[in-house]
Amino acid sequence: MDALDQVKKLREEYERALDAAEAHRVAYHEAVLDLYRSGTPLREIAKELGLSHQRVHQIVSGDPPRHRNLGRVAGGIAGVLVVLIAATLGALRVAHAPPFGQTMRVPPAANSGTAVAIDPRTGAILQHGTEIVIDPATGKVVPRR
Repeated sequence: MDALDQVKKLREEYERALDAAEAHRVAYHEAVLDLYRSGTPLREIAKELGLSHQRVHQIVSGDPPRHRNLGRVAGGIAGVLVVLIAATLGALRVAHAPPFGQTMRVPPAANSGTAVAIDPRTGAILQHGTEIVIDPATGKVVPRR
């Protein structure tokens, strides 16, 4: 038997087990309902079965139990985190985008003798009309080639 046949067999067994479990659940709920219809109080049924009276009330009224679906909650949290991360990265990208204003001359720092400007179209840093870049490894200003 190859792996695919094994998986198909396991799925069939799983589905049969689910069907059997559902049949047992229905029989159990019908038996609880029969007890209630015969006049046994909810609280007494609950005490004998080790359930809360609210749960017995759900069974006899046909209300499904409220499950905490942790998978759905975890998926929702993961989705929110993905959106927050994407928004943060988008904001960082916008923050590093070229400026949209006019080129502005920056006066040189004291004793540096260097004037720089930013080209509004490209965002390039201009030093005395020559485009320059900052080497990220060293932090030094180098002429653009």
